[in-house]
Amino acid sequence: MLFKRTRELIENPKGVAVHRAAMSAALLGQAEVLTADGWLPKAVAAYVEAVATAPELTDDTMTGVLTQKWYEAHRIGSSLFTKMLISGFHRGSVTATDRLGMLYQVLGLQRDDTNFVQMAHLVIGLSVI
Repeated sequence: MLFKRTRELIENPKGVAVHRAAMSAALLGQAEVLTADGWLPKAVAAYVEAVATAPELTDDTMTGVLTQKWYEAHRIGSSLFTKMLISGFHRGSVTATDRLGMLYQVLGLQRDDTNFVQMAHLVIGLSVI
């Protein structure tokens, strides 16, 4: 489920005119993947807003912006990842259980044999450990 504002940003990204349909399709695809990865609607909205309103976004730079923001959204600790996490975790439309579920799913939190929580999705550089 995407918010109305999120859908509007996907349909009308700022700075893109000639390739608007391609940009919208790519951004919608990314939003769907983020949702499938466990991100809550508010977090997905934060991602879409960051991409669709990026000051450097133009017809010529759209592929680069999409790629750069996608990697940033998956880099734990990046400003975009943090913004998405805070937006999704903010108390509001979803239960605390759902918010915690997002943390577990997005970070890949798993309890190991010694009852410590490990992050299975931790990425160092470009390799997953």
